[in-house]
Amino acid sequence: MEKPGAPSVIRTSLIDLGYQDRKVRDRDASSRTAGGSNEEWREEMQEVRSKLEAFKTACLSSSTSQQDLFSLFRSFLKACSEMSKRDCDESWRLALKALNLFKESQRSDVVSHNMMLHFAAQTAANGCRSAFEHAINLMTGMVEENIEPDLVSFNSMMNVCAKSASMLSEEEAFANAFSVLDMMRDARVAADTITFTSMMELCARSTGARGGRGGSSRGWQKGMEIHAMMREQGLQPSIMTYIQMVKICLFSAKLKRAGKWTEEAVRNGCRVLELVREDGLVLTEDFYNHFFSLCAKAAEAGYEAAVTVAEVSPCSLAVAC
Repeated sequence: MEKPGAPSVIRTSLIDLGYQDRKVRDRDASSRTAGGSNEEWREEMQEVRSKLEAFKTACLSSSTSQQDLFSLFRSFLKACSEMSKRDCDESWRLALKALNLFKESQRSDVVSHNMMLHFAAQTAANGCRSAFEHAINLMTGMVEENIEPDLVSFNSMMNVCAKSASMLSEEEAFANAFSVLDMMRDARVAADTITFTSMMELCARSTGARGGRGGSSRGWQKGMEIHAMMREQGLQPSIMTYIQMVKICLFSAKLKRAGKWTEEAVRNGCRVLELVREDGLVLTEDFYNHFFSLCAKAAEAGYEAAVTVAEVSPCSLAVAC
């Protein structure tokens, strides 16, 4: 029997989350480039400049609390994030302008810089290839201004690496990630589960973007290496870590020439399920959906045994958990 509240095997096996997300992104991209886009762009620019002016006024007022400044800055960066979908470099330039206003008010600190690093990750997710360079320059500026980066700073940097992975070569993407780990070691800031979960996301995005060159085993091997690094540092993977591992398997099974790799991808997915059980973690709906999507994609590619896996493995593990 299925665990109460667990997603239906039939329903979720028909869901291909990656495909659905891609359709939404493609639809949104089409709507942005369709007629009237110039007017939408003017409206976005007007909103950004309006929020920038409001933030400037707040910075100049001594009666504005630090919390209110953070709130206004966050609102401004959110508008810039939308703008970055059209013009990454201009959105970053305006964000830096706002950060400089923060500095001129003598109230800029590690929190404001961490908000900028988070913004860099958002621009990377929106397709900004220069996001990691922006983040590195910002981090360098922090050190020069005697603002000590903390764990949030470095985790935001690793998030930039993850969100940029699909736009870079596999070698460059991992080089960026390991450079962040090196910086953390130099700063004597210990990596945590979030740090390595972002690295796992990087691995998943890289596998999906590059068509899994070398088969599913390459992405899977890197994922297991990251998992081993966590264990070596005494860190407990979270369910989010394992969801990213399942995504590595899913993206491998989605390849146009995935036929010979689908069985391996499903077998690796089952191994992730075993790891979740060994760690005593609770399976979430998001995990189920990605696992069933993996099985559905494998069955579609000709690995019929994946249907049986979908019907048996998750449910038996759910009962065991």
